[in-house]
Amino acid sequence: MQYLLITVTSRDWILIYSTGNDLAELYHLLSDPNQERNVITDHFDINIGSPRETFGSPI
Repeated sequence: MQYLLITVTSRDWILIYSTGNDLAELYHLLSDPNQERNVITDHFDINIGSPRETFGSPI
């Protein structure tokens, strides 16, 4: 089975999602340009839905 690493980027944020382990990382690019502090647990109010529902299962 092949897994995907998916990134979604805006001016302020980057979301990194691995289909292999269903883990997501979220970084605020303006305050953390080197992506050192994963703030995904600080932002449960950001509803991205289930990545598998959004992006589908790995091929």
